[in-house]
Amino acid sequence: MAPSFGVSAAQQWMWLAQKRSPDFSNNVTILWDIRGEVDLDRLDDVLRTVVDGEDALRVNFAEGASGLRQEVSAPGRFMPFRHDVSATPDPQTSALRAMEDVVRLPFDLENDILFRIGTVRLAPQRVILQLTWHHIAGDGFGIVELLSNRIAELYSVSRRGEPVRGSGFASARRLVEEDERYRSSPRFGEDARFWRNYLDGAPSPANPARLGPSTALVAPEAARRETLEDAWAEMAAATGMASRVRTVSAAEAEEWGRVASRLGARLPTLLAAGTALWLARECGEDAPLLSLSAKNRRGAAGHTPGLTLNLLPLRLSVPATATFAEIAAGTAAEIRSVVAHEAHHITDIQPGQSASSDEAGSGILLNLMSFVTPLDLDGTPAHLVSGSWGISDSLAITFHPDGRPDGDLCLRSCSTPLR
Repeated sequence: MAPSFGVSAAQQWMWLAQKRSPDFSNNVTILWDIRGEVDLDRLDDVLRTVVDGEDALRVNFAEGASGLRQEVSAPGRFMPFRHDVSATPDPQTSALRAMEDVVRLPFDLENDILFRIGTVRLAPQRVILQLTWHHIAGDGFGIVELLSNRIAELYSVSRRGEPVRGSGFASARRLVEEDERYRSSPRFGEDARFWRNYLDGAPSPANPARLGPSTALVAPEAARRETLEDAWAEMAAATGMASRVRTVSAAEAEEWGRVASRLGARLPTLLAAGTALWLARECGEDAPLLSLSAKNRRGAAGHTPGLTLNLLPLRLSVPATATFAEIAAGTAAEIRSVVAHEAHHITDIQPGQSASSDEAGSGILLNLMSFVTPLDLDGTPAHLVSGSWGISDSLAITFHPDGRPDGDLCLRSCSTPLR
């Protein structure tokens, strides 16, 4: 048996979240829509190579007398799945049902490989690459950006017969060691002082219960969609979550980007400012306290799949007399301020905070995923069409592009069902 080692603050946090919500499978899923030729046998070989070659993708977790520990399982256990629904009367519906079954199945954190990765063929020139994993094993950036692009890279060099370069991924143990070094460094104390001062006199978290009926989420049993592009609700419903998705056309999103540039801001900042303005109108809160999802990827974490996600309290201001340009500028400054201290975990900022809790500071979670880009599988493109970002008792609002150069901007809100 491989020697065990400790866990990071983020992993401990996610473990406790699962224990507190045992009826919900904290499974995360992304779907890449591949349009064109793809060699599925070769892709299966690549998936096995990637998982077997990276110990950060083969960790298991168990709690004992010395607390929560993790160990790396031996290679050779991972097997990709494959479904072909192209001959069914309704391939799209058949594909959704097959993918939901993968999402719905809980993971045994002590014994299972914590990734299920495989393909669903809908037509000769259309395949969905599905990645489902338990949230303790990775976060959005680690899987959408790092792991997905590694899969595409290995597939491409395999097709061209080129030599394979190392991934550059660090070991699971090194991620924990870096977290431990931070926690014993002077910077830990400096960050702790920042957060104490930042939250001194802070208002109560923005309350999603005060939102109007127009924002209500659909319950899982009502979450049915016609297309894969609208399949977020079904993926979320498979884990017991409720979800609503809206898209902004590529043309409109491009115009929003130009507005952000004229204001001297980036589009994610504009979206955060717009969210604050919306909350001020809907909830009557001119200084909402939100949570901001932060990648927290410095050092080895910047190039290694794994869980480093953090939630940062974010105090925004929407004075009644302020222009939107002033709100956007204030939002940008506030985000820069808190992200500079993102290494300090939410469980240290607010002890007792769980990953699925709507307690202090997490009533509404803002997730700005600006890093989504298309995959290139040796000339065959793939873009992100759907997924589910795990369980949350807070109202989570996520913005992300769909990964196409001319693709839409997606706005997704999800939570446990609001009835």
